[in-house]
Amino acid sequence: MIHPEDVFAGYRLIRPIGAGGFGEVWLCRSDVEGDFCALKFIPATSSGRLEKEFESVAYYQGAAEQLSSPSLIKIEEPILHDFGLTYLMPLADGCGGSSPTHADWRPKTLSALIELRRTNSLWFTSEEIRGWMTCVLEALQLLSNAGFVHRDVKPDNILFFDSVPCLADIGLLGEDTAQITRRGTPGYSAPSWFLETGGHPDMYGVATTFYTILTGNPPDKMGRVAFRWPPNGESSLSSGERLQWMRFHRIIRRAIDDRPAERFIDFSAFALSLNQTEEDLVLDSVPAEQIAGTPSSPLPAEAEKNTVSRKRVTRRAALLSLPLLTLGGYAAHKKFSLKGVADASSKSSFALVSEIPWISAAMVFAALKNCGFKQIVNETGLIVFNKK
Repeated sequence: MIHPEDVFAGYRLIRPIGAGGFGEVWLCRSDVEGDFCALKFIPATSSGRLEKEFESVAYYQGAAEQLSSPSLIKIEEPILHDFGLTYLMPLADGCGGSSPTHADWRPKTLSALIELRRTNSLWFTSEEIRGWMTCVLEALQLLSNAGFVHRDVKPDNILFFDSVPCLADIGLLGEDTAQITRRGTPGYSAPSWFLETGGHPDMYGVATTFYTILTGNPPDKMGRVAFRWPPNGESSLSSGERLQWMRFHRIIRRAIDDRPAERFIDFSAFALSLNQTEEDLVLDSVPAEQIAGTPSSPLPAEAEKNTVSRKRVTRRAALLSLPLLTLGGYAAHKKFSLKGVADASSKSSFALVSEIPWISAAMVFAALKNCGFKQIVNETGLIVFNKK
């Protein structure tokens, strides 16, 4: 075992600042420079965990150049002793005390921030969450590119350094092989059905972590309407933030969809979707030449009239009702008209003319796309939808 005042690699131990099922993290200070650092210790009594962590550290250090990022924890001076494994890490930002030597000081983890924010009337903003998640996704993409899986992505393992989130605790890191054993923390570790259908274990971990940041709830509440919003409820969010929350939930659902083909192909794709603006979402199917300003062709002539199928009737009903449901209140004081909606089932295109900011109609546009239309073009207020 190790004790206060023990010295490792020039750093003197002060006190434990974190503990898990298999090891401890200690605050330590350089006898020469006086700077603080963190030391992780895995005792030899946990032989299986010690061997796994030593292997993970070896992998991690072997790919140090590929894994150089502010969003990935740095590891130094790993030493395997008779009594266990030790290695040094930078000391994270703190919360609960003015100095690391203060008894109330603890490392600032995402989990700690969530707990602190529960006592605040305001939850995190969508921009804060987007920025943090982007950093974590970039770190996971680097690990994936290097051929590794982290296998323990969760709020407790996201630390902050100079206010930048950093993925830490590489104790379960391993090579990304065809057969990946299920490890990690219950709730955040990928279930068997996800892994057996080709799911990436870290994709599940980061999606469930995203859910916890949004709502403050553990992953077992995911998908339940009553646990969709922050602790203070839906009313604590502005209308714009509510839209962002719903979009974030759709992103989470896609990341862990039970249909493999619907999932993000990698973490960069996840980050790209997360950082899309409403304008991007509306224009994501517009040909480049139309975005650049090339005049669009006239609306195509009415398609040959065929017997209306059940599918078209369903689409027609959606087209007729959704603008009223979505923008009913808004349209009461803004002009909003649809041309060709009434007979959209028999047309190959129609136009939406609006004087409201078209970003406000993004929900309508998305629904129209789901109803079988694409080629969305914005030309001085004219939005053209063409059948797929």
